[in-house]
Amino acid sequence: MYRKMLMISAMLGLLVLQGCTELARSGEENKENVRMSVQEVSPPGVNGPNTDVDGNSRQCIESEKAAIIYRICVDQDVYKEGESVPVTGELEYTGDKKSVMIAHAASPFHYYVRDTSDTYGFVFVMNQPLIHTNLKQGQPISEVYSGVQAYAEGGEDNLIGLPTEVPLPAGIYEISGEASFDMKRRVEDEKGKAVTIKSAGKLMITVEK
Repeated sequence: MYRKMLMISAMLGLLVLQGCTELARSGEENKENVRMSVQEVSPPGVNGPNTDVDGNSRQCIESEKAAIIYRICVDQDVYKEGESVPVTGELEYTGDKKSVMIAHAASPFHYYVRDTSDTYGFVFVMNQPLIHTNLKQGQPISEVYSGVQAYAEGGEDNLIGLPTEVPLPAGIYEISGEASFDMKRRVEDEKGKAVTIKSAGKLMITVEK
């Protein structure tokens, strides 16, 4: 059976940061480079970690390291073939400071999908710019990933295969992820403290015909 669960992540923490130190050359450029790369969402005190910004319930897994909570969530546990399956990644700083700075590639979030029948494979690719994001105390940042696409064996590309007609054919899938970034004091610092927070488990979803 087809057991290619290829998870390609182009962000390799320290290697990305070491290769991108030319971003900060002056105070004005530094200010421009410190920006939010993903949208802010309501803090848990408003809707809670297991609801979205509109108060709708969702399925989440939560992990914590270095006073930063990482969440990965899906809106529901059963979908229909052809439906979009958005996966949300969140980071929330819970420490004593007003904010902390993190440096990462296009996104701090990585997403992994596995077909429990091992019929299909999945690919996750990320661009590698160096981006700085301020995590404010108690104010999660959130990113919705809508690029889940299954690949079937066949075609000239034996590494990936052919995309299926629908993003997720009927079946049962495991979704997990991680957040990877460097914690830095200043933009101009060449290196920071590398942090990787893996999801504490897997989200299970069912796709029906």
